[in-house]
Amino acid sequence: MAIDPVQERLYNIRAAIPDHMSVFANWRMWSDAYRQERPQAKLDLAYGKKSGETLDFFPPVRQNPSPSPLVVLIHGGYWQAMDKRDNSFAARALCDAGCSVAVLNYTLCPAITLEGIVDEIQRASLWLWHRAEDLLFARDHMYVAGHSAGGHLAAMMVCTPWKAFNAQAPEQVFKGALSISGIFDLSPLTKTTINDNVGMTPQSARELSPVHQKPCGGLPFIAAVGANESAAFHEQADHLKQAWAHTDVEVRYMRIPNSHHFQAFEALANMNSDIFKAFYELAFRRSGPHGKL
Repeated sequence: MAIDPVQERLYNIRAAIPDHMSVFANWRMWSDAYRQERPQAKLDLAYGKKSGETLDFFPPVRQNPSPSPLVVLIHGGYWQAMDKRDNSFAARALCDAGCSVAVLNYTLCPAITLEGIVDEIQRASLWLWHRAEDLLFARDHMYVAGHSAGGHLAAMMVCTPWKAFNAQAPEQVFKGALSISGIFDLSPLTKTTINDNVGMTPQSARELSPVHQKPCGGLPFIAAVGANESAAFHEQADHLKQAWAHTDVEVRYMRIPNSHHFQAFEALANMNSDIFKAFYELAFRRSGPHGKL
């Protein structure tokens, strides 16, 4: 399919942020340091048989008198780049506040289809749900958060009919969701170089777009976007809010001030940021007083 130069400019984040490699180097450095600081973490837990099907589990810094909420964190990279080891840093503030955090890996395109990635995240979520007692978190207080492509995957989890996977599962595994710079209508990406490795067709892009899906069960959903991101990412959040307006999912759109695409994600690791406070309130309002800011 021919490249649309307008869509390429709007969605090619690395081209728009020339120092992106320095950003990624910082993320890896911060993440390596955080894993060193947390000997209690359970690293490289396998939720499936493939090499990419692993996760890192970080318990809260201080053990709670009752099981903690769990945040399932899904990394970005347009489904074809990055690794959980680049994203451990984003667990710091959440763990300090009293959450457990599971940072997921998944197989990357083109070794897998996007539909296959969605399936992996669904299986990882259920794997965690089944192991709540072993990992000492509250099964009834699981939340999902993702950045960029991970924001898309977080929205897809909200649309998952969980009972079709496991009759014992609730209608909705998650009690709330956060998408930072998420992509909810994939159609524009089919006309960009991003799709070279992802390999979506117009039909598969529509089928895997949350704006064309029905959420399963009511829950709060935060769609946050960096204030300095391209108009396309703000339009994506607005499109989702409109598409889900007549469902029982409450979509809250937030602008993260003074932030481009990568800085928006870094805000989640800052306990003083508006996006962290909003997500913290979402989780702990529903989970009880496990921690305090």
